[in-house]
Amino acid sequence: MASPRRSLPSEAGKAIEVRGARANNLKDISVAIPKGRLTAVSGPSGSGKSSLVFGVLYEEARRRWQPTLDGGLPIEVPPTDWISGLSFPVAVQPKVIRSGRTSVATQVGIYPILSELFFHLGEARCTACGGDVVGVSPREIAEALLTYSDGSTVELRAPVGLCDLSGVRSTAERLRHHGLARMRAGETVLDLGAEHFYLELEEPHVHCFAVIDRLRLKRSSGPRLLEAVEMARQLGSDSVIAEIEMAEGTSQVRTFSLRFACLACAMPQPEIHRTDFFYYTSRSACPVCDGQGVISEANLSWSVPTQCQECDGARVKPHVRTRVLGGSTFGEVFTGTADRALKWLSQLLERRHELSSDRLGKGGQLEPALIRGAEECRERLQWVVELGAGYLELHRALGSLSGGEQQRLALVRELAGHIHGVLYLIEEPSAGLHPSDVARLLAALEKLLAKDGTVVVTEHDPALLRQVDYLIDLGPGSGAEGGQVCAAGTLEEVRISGSASAPYLAPNFTWPKAPETRQVLRNCMTVVGASKHTLQDIDVHFPLQAFTVVTGVSGSGKSTLLFDCLAPALRSLLEVRNTTGLASPIGPAAARAFGVARVEGWESLAVLVETTERIGKLGYRSTVATLAGAMAPLRALYAMTPDAKVRGLTPRHFSFNCSEGACPHCFGKGVETVRAARVELLRRACRSCGGRRFAPATLAVRYRDRSIGDTLALTAEAALGIYQTVPGLQQVLQAMVDFGLGYLTLQQSGPTLSAGELQRLSLLRHVLRRGSTTTLFLFDEPTQGLHPTDIESLILLFRRLTAAGHTVIAVEHNRQLISAADFEIELGPGAGPAGGRLVRAPG
Repeated sequence: MASPRRSLPSEAGKAIEVRGARANNLKDISVAIPKGRLTAVSGPSGSGKSSLVFGVLYEEARRRWQPTLDGGLPIEVPPTDWISGLSFPVAVQPKVIRSGRTSVATQVGIYPILSELFFHLGEARCTACGGDVVGVSPREIAEALLTYSDGSTVELRAPVGLCDLSGVRSTAERLRHHGLARMRAGETVLDLGAEHFYLELEEPHVHCFAVIDRLRLKRSSGPRLLEAVEMARQLGSDSVIAEIEMAEGTSQVRTFSLRFACLACAMPQPEIHRTDFFYYTSRSACPVCDGQGVISEANLSWSVPTQCQECDGARVKPHVRTRVLGGSTFGEVFTGTADRALKWLSQLLERRHELSSDRLGKGGQLEPALIRGAEECRERLQWVVELGAGYLELHRALGSLSGGEQQRLALVRELAGHIHGVLYLIEEPSAGLHPSDVARLLAALEKLLAKDGTVVVTEHDPALLRQVDYLIDLGPGSGAEGGQVCAAGTLEEVRISGSASAPYLAPNFTWPKAPETRQVLRNCMTVVGASKHTLQDIDVHFPLQAFTVVTGVSGSGKSTLLFDCLAPALRSLLEVRNTTGLASPIGPAAARAFGVARVEGWESLAVLVETTERIGKLGYRSTVATLAGAMAPLRALYAMTPDAKVRGLTPRHFSFNCSEGACPHCFGKGVETVRAARVELLRRACRSCGGRRFAPATLAVRYRDRSIGDTLALTAEAALGIYQTVPGLQQVLQAMVDFGLGYLTLQQSGPTLSAGELQRLSLLRHVLRRGSTTTLFLFDEPTQGLHPTDIESLILLFRRLTAAGHTVIAVEHNRQLISAADFEIELGPGAGPAGGRLVRAPG
């Protein structure tokens, strides 16, 4: 930020004051956060950052605003003495969505707007030859007529054929049977209610018209107009004629075609309806991919999603995706990038005065609401681009994006809003961002502040921390060793504080390089002809038994290379070898699906581990012990004790998730919820088991004078000193200590863990499961949620893995991890179509 907006948090009425915060591991802390400023909360993983920002600030603000947000549902009261200065809260946290239905366009809220633009203004094209299509729907005719001023009179007529005298009489009888009162034969109006009528024809044949209705227009006339047009269709007419006598005395005759057909090849075409754009319904979805945009190409040993050729990924039926507006079809806009859509829409709005549609009203003027919608769509697309995600295709499934990309799209929804004075609480906004994109992120956060907002972020990235207005550093350690305010103030004040983050905030700080002795190119595995998505048919060498990072700007093709090309191809090769015993090359169909020609040099690998999954919302039944895999050996240990055998207890009795072992009062949750006031809930330790989760009979069993509840109350480090000789359990506890998680208590519930702690627990399970088997580990942003001190532990772990003969490859932006890697592969030079090339490679 060029001109920091410093503000003393003690200024009366200009700060959010928190006193006595005790959520999770917070130790009765008090902080003041300046309003209208950008504040970062930093500190080691598990130091209490999320507890303060989301467990205290967000939960209390949400509770105070809950009649607006939750319709009166009870909300838990955060454990604090006093909080003041809160405003309407908006939380932006990683919520990784795996659904194939949700697209980039729907996530940022532009898909409905694009649909309306193409529905109202788009021109139909023949699905067979691309020719012009004529015809409008009954609804569009009714909407067009309703745009005339109230008090105007309209007569709706339908051509029913060229008739001679006998034909006129038979037609009159047919129309009378349909309940119509009048018809026109040439210039003569006939009363169909009369028993007889006299008619002389001046010509042998005359054009006949059914007079369907005549009415005075008003706002409530829509259903009647729609019914009249539908009647014209029932009579077999290809068109409807509307004669409008306007209130000011002028008149106008308009003809609407009801026949949807191609002018070039005469092929009938389906009418367009607003709901035809809803690709999540069977009526509108592409019948081949069922609205997913992709299909799974499968063989005996592999299954991978590839773009549906029937709809080119556009998800909808042909008459929708071929609709044209501004020189582009709906399919081209929806399957294109946000960058391309922004240019298309900007050009469209520049020509807004040239656009017209008879369906929209008299004189073809655009509705103001449609213009506002287009401008809002442009604003949202502009934010996508400014946040460095302009390379994303609008149709791309949200589940295929990284957590960082999903985080930025969630941020777009808030940036595009127009609410002022909001308290924005954002978790790790720099997650998944290349260093070159941090400036864009800061500019986006400035826009939130410009709307009188207050922004509080949890963050580890020193480059971003150096740019904030106010910094609160928690620590000094993690878990029970954290939860204290180690420093608070401006950047300079925190730099000299000696806190855990202080060393990384110096302007001349640089990350140490990996030892030079490690920079030796060994045997390589090679991906030949990688060409999926934006990859430009590249050959990439991955050193084996080494730690390699794949870097590059966001959208340069890193994740595509590792997780869409290498991983499925290698998984297929390993499965075929395990099944047949032969190291066979991938076949043509698999190569096409994986986007590679072949993979070479993989034969020394035995196992592939992809640590790309992210743990979703956890309940109170999940604990550190269950997440780390410590419960199974613990249950077996206690079930083998003499006390358990005498009581007839099995391993199920030592699980709080089984009815045999769970506390009958709290059902194994360890907490109970009580109503403290009309709309307030409080959680407290279960009165029956004291928070230990187990039934009395289970807690009565002892091992080394400790019940299983007592054991779970220990930290992993303390438990390791007691259970060093217990097979299975010792390995889990030792790994937790090695992974920097020794401070965690085994009974700590999942919802209280930080993102970094959850990430390391996930990695721990993978490492323990593989043992000494030669393994390729693929990581997607492994530093997400980690403090620099935690990343140091991660680097040591990676070096241990490679020293044991394993191979580690990670997609990463973090300069600390990149500097420590043995080798670096950089893709680029740009994003999307401008990326997908090798910029830097080993050797």
